[in-house]
Amino acid sequence: MNDMCDLTDHQKNQVQSMVIGNSIRSIAPTAFISYENMKTLTIGKSVEKIGDGAFADCERLLSVSLPESLTMIGEGAFTNCLSLISVYIPKSVTTIGDAAFSFCPMLKYVQVDAESQYFVSVDNVLFDYGKTKIYHYPVLKNNTEYKVPSTVVEIGGAAFESNYFLQKVYLSDNMTTLKYKAFSGCTSLTSIAIPASVTSIGTYAFRECIALSSVAYFG
Repeated sequence: MNDMCDLTDHQKNQVQSMVIGNSIRSIAPTAFISYENMKTLTIGKSVEKIGDGAFADCERLLSVSLPESLTMIGEGAFTNCLSLISVYIPKSVTTIGDAAFSFCPMLKYVQVDAESQYFVSVDNVLFDYGKTKIYHYPVLKNNTEYKVPSTVVEIGGAAFESNYFLQKVYLSDNMTTLKYKAFSGCTSLTSIAIPASVTSIGTYAFRECIALSSVAYFG
């Protein structure tokens, strides 16, 4: 594993397919960052943790097979995987870091094992099981409006990042937290009303929302 992590950029660019063996239990943060030509990834049946940014910037990665042993997907683990089309999250996963799948513009399908007690996908929007937090809203989801379920109290980091279809988002009256880059790059977003219940808005929450002309805060 260490030898793979220490490859030169030229050597990384020769890798098109990767299989991580069954003897590996944890993948370190940024371990395989910027393997730009890797298209397929199979993770061994003993891996329990994928560290922060472990596969970030793998721009040609099309598919990844996550094992039933996996319990944690770190923050930004697959961020900027520009070609990733779909993700299936096993029931064993108990923790997903913010922005785990941020800026994956081709990611249309986020599926969760039906027996999971920790996460759920509704119309490819990824929530925790109780629907109190939104982790990921697909970039290519083409609704122009979205009403956040009333159970949601937190929009995760970069959850809506770079969706260019949304024009209006209706936040729930129970909302308390908009984390960093929550709506960053939502270039069609024109208006948003922030309820009085919101007590925390992260940095760059509305960065590059170039059409945003109306922000109402009722606090």
